[in-house]
Amino acid sequence: MWDSSAFLGALTPKFYVALTGTSSLISGLILIFEWWYFRKYGTSFIEQVSLTHLGPWLGGGGGGETDAADCKVWRNPLSLLRGAEYGRLWSAARRAPLTYYDMNLSAQEHQAWFGCGAECDICNNPFTSGGGVQCTSCTKNLDFACANITEAGWKKLGAERRSAWKCSSCRAPSPGPSSAKDQVTLDSIMKEVRDVKLQLAGLPTIIEEVKAMRSELKELKSSCQMASDKVDEFNLKIITIEKKVEDLEKKNAALDSNLVDIKIQLQNIDQRSRQNNVEIKGVPQKKEENLYNIVEKLSNTVGYTFPKNNINYISRVPSYNSQEKSIIVSFLNRYVKEDFIAAARVFKVLKAEDLGFQDSSQRIYVNDHL
Repeated sequence: MWDSSAFLGALTPKFYVALTGTSSLISGLILIFEWWYFRKYGTSFIEQVSLTHLGPWLGGGGGGETDAADCKVWRNPLSLLRGAEYGRLWSAARRAPLTYYDMNLSAQEHQAWFGCGAECDICNNPFTSGGGVQCTSCTKNLDFACANITEAGWKKLGAERRSAWKCSSCRAPSPGPSSAKDQVTLDSIMKEVRDVKLQLAGLPTIIEEVKAMRSELKELKSSCQMASDKVDEFNLKIITIEKKVEDLEKKNAALDSNLVDIKIQLQNIDQRSRQNNVEIKGVPQKKEENLYNIVEKLSNTVGYTFPKNNINYISRVPSYNSQEKSIIVSFLNRYVKEDFIAAARVFKVLKAEDLGFQDSSQRIYVNDHL
């Protein structure tokens, strides 16, 4: 059995190039010759050869068996009258042909109504006045008996179904292995090969595009992986920062608590430090004044004297909402402070002039330093 795959595998690209070039050259020469012949004689050379030599083999006219004047339609087994045959029939019969194209008839109706002594291709009997039928597949002319159909049944089929009618031989399924359609020919193989080559012509470009896409996808994957690593790194840093912030918040809360305690302690210490302090308001301020002498004059005025070593310190401090500065006396002994304040309160009206400030009559107040 002939192995087509082995045959095609043995063919080289040079064979295909030579085959294509040769066929193109022959087709070009035939085309040029046909053009020249048609310009010179007004008809086709191939058509004339077909009518002269192939017509008799196919059972058609052109051999002189049927006179043109005896037939209503010029018989042409290859194709009904078209083109150059129109002029050929006019030259032979001196009348225009009538075809089923002109009357919009089917091939079967044309054969039945305008046949020139047609006969059945199976039994070779001439058609009756009723005519016959023609298979649209094998184009055989059959009478109604060989076609297994009556004339009335044929007419009832309608134009559409009659135009698609097939004989029993064409309707029967052909055997698979010996089917003509399944036979492998060199032309069909070459056609399939050319189709495959045309389909694969853009394959290198597609491969390059796929490679480029793979490269781009690889780079994109690498970029995505880097971005994912960066995101993971940022997440770890954020978690670390959040933990540090949480620790700092705890420390800040502890510091706030400690600060409150320290403020309370400072307030307590300040209050305790002021327990031995006396605030004296209303004493005029002079340059190079001696605060010890002023306190001593005050103690003598109120009638309560005490030694200087009972005083820890004396200083002036600003007063709230006043430009004058008060005198703060810090005693070492709390009881001395209390007795001093009590003696000053017994002396109800105490003025600056009592302390030797003749130019001032403002009152002097002695109180606890709160």
